Amino acid sequence: MTIEAINDTFFPVFLFIVFFSSACCFLYNPAEIAYLSSLQIETPLPLIQQQQLVVEPKQLMPETVTINTQLITLRQARSIASAIKKANPSLGIQQKVNGSDASVQWLRIQIKNRLEQAPELVIPIISELAPAASSSQPKSTKVSRHNTHNRKVS
Repeated sequence: MTIEAINDTFFPVFLFIVFFSSACCFLYNPAEIAYLSSLQIETPLPLIQQQQLVVEPKQLMPETVTINTQLITLRQARSIASAIKKANPSLGIQQKVNGSDASVQWLRIQIKNRLEQAPELVIPIISELAPAASSSQPKSTKVSRHNTHNRKVS
């Protein structure tokens, strides 16, 4: 290649890069960037609006969820096992043991183990995929068993 061939091919590319870079520098407006970043910042609620927020009483009372793994069928156990593996691969349950399908008892035992390891992950999955196996009861304070309204006054 001669000098003229190099100048004919690379010089126009070089000039384009220089002109493009200088045009970007002249057209850059940092005020637009500051405006866009200010839109993404969330402002806290005023004190009046914060006082108007009301928490429902149901949210204050935690629920006790009891899981009976004996009520989980084979199909439900397989879907629960795959959902747990999808949610957290380290907690995955093998559905094949020694080349054959795992029994429902083995899957129930594995689900129970995962339930003890990560209840916050497994309980919603079981509640959704096997509703018959989970029952939730709201925690309540102990109530007196005495009926004070229907007393006979002599």
